[in-house]
Amino acid sequence: MAQIKAAVASEDILYEIGRDIGLENYIFLGKGELKSGGKYKKSIIADVVEALVAAIYVDCKKDLNVLENVFHDTFKRYIEIFFSGKRIFDYKTKLQEITQDRFKQLPVYDTVSQKNKFITTLYIDGKIYSKAEGFSKKESEKLAAKIAYEKLKEEEFHE
Repeated sequence: MAQIKAAVASEDILYEIGRDIGLENYIFLGKGELKSGGKYKKSIIADVVEALVAAIYVDCKKDLNVLENVFHDTFKRYIEIFFSGKRIFDYKTKLQEITQDRFKQLPVYDTVSQKNKFITTLYIDGKIYSKAEGFSKKESEKLAAKIAYEKLKEEEFHE
C-alpha cells in the first residue's frame, strides 16, 4: 500500500490530477504569486490537490468510503498504471540512455532564470537539441528532455 501511495501521491501525479480537474481556476493566491504564474506552478497545484484530499477526509469525519467515492475515478488511471508494472515515462532518464548509447555522452542542460520562469537549452554532442521553459528548473529541464527525446526518436525513425 505504501508503494501505491508513493507512486500516486508524487508531485508529478498530483499536478496532473490538479490540471485534469482544472484546479488552477479555483486557487486564490497573492498578487506577487499570480504575477509569477503561481497558479500554474507544479508545486502549488500538487499541494492544493493534497490539501483538497485532506480537507474532504477531515470534513467527512475520516470516512474512507467517502474519499473513495469522491476520488476513485480521478486516481484510478494512475493506480492502474502502477499495477500494470509500467512507470510514468521519465524523459530525462530515457534521453540519457539514448545519448549514452548513440553519442557516448550525456545531454547537457543549460538553465537560466528569467522573469520568474526558467529557460533550459539542451545540448547533445555540442548541438542545441531543444529549448523549453517552465516555472521551475526541474519543469523546464523535463520539458527540454521530452522535446529532445522526441526529436531523437524522429531522427531514428528516418534513418
